[in-house]
Amino acid sequence: MNRKQFLKLSCGAVASSALTNPLPAPITNAQTAPQVSFDFRILGRTGIKVRPLGLGGARTNEPSLLRRALDAGLNFVDTGRGYFNGQNEVMIGQVIKGRRSEVVIQSKCRVNLSAPAGALEKSLAESLKALQTDYLDVLLIHGADSLETIRDPAVMEFFTAAKKRGQIRASGFSVHVNQMELLKAAGSDAFYDVIMLPYNHRGKFEHSNSGRKGEWDQPVLEAELRAAMAKGLGVVAMKTCSGGPYAWPGEPKPGFGSAVRWILSRDCIHTSAVAMASFEQLEEDVTAIS
Repeated sequence: MNRKQFLKLSCGAVASSALTNPLPAPITNAQTAPQVSFDFRILGRTGIKVRPLGLGGARTNEPSLLRRALDAGLNFVDTGRGYFNGQNEVMIGQVIKGRRSEVVIQSKCRVNLSAPAGALEKSLAESLKALQTDYLDVLLIHGADSLETIRDPAVMEFFTAAKKRGQIRASGFSVHVNQMELLKAAGSDAFYDVIMLPYNHRGKFEHSNSGRKGEWDQPVLEAELRAAMAKGLGVVAMKTCSGGPYAWPGEPKPGFGSAVRWILSRDCIHTSAVAMASFEQLEEDVTAIS
């Protein structure tokens, strides 16, 4: 796909694709670059329809980039109360005016177990106001790091009440550390609907801003993800490009589009939050889908 073709891509064009929910068959790195369907997938037990390629808002506060992503058919947008000091949600809210039904919004709130329970209510209210919406599709605990956090009674009560009020459709958490333990817990507890965790071709990441590092046993993680998905957990991949560029056999040089294609070709995620800070990065990532 060249830039001209990309700029012609619209929601109307991609919306005509059939609504399906099959995940890709397992692949091996010996294969040539596979085709990746842009068809909707169902985000676990939530019933929410998402494209496999989603936009991670943490790296951009540029409304024209988000508009272009939505016009290209991406419907999953990840943000957080803390991104750009809350202004990322404000930007997204301005862009989605008049097209809220097209967009699946996932936001995040910080959890401090020593703070009053009302802090979570306040954070949710601020997100809804900034995003100019009366509900979030998915609300996550931002950076859960222990079983104590995700199993805290006050935290669970907050999510349950927010669902009953119709303020959120699904709950979950993002995780950077102890991800295997928390993933297993999410699958067995069946309380949270969505988990967002690092996943890329290298099996490791290093955050370009904070310097935070992480790595995992790829086959073990993928097996646990499949098991959790079989129980209805929705899986969102993050740190997708933090493993660096990737080259399929026969490709002249590694690229981030190929790294994204690697992730979207796997059978153990539903969608992704790919950080895109420029039109060039957006176009490169769109080439990952057929």
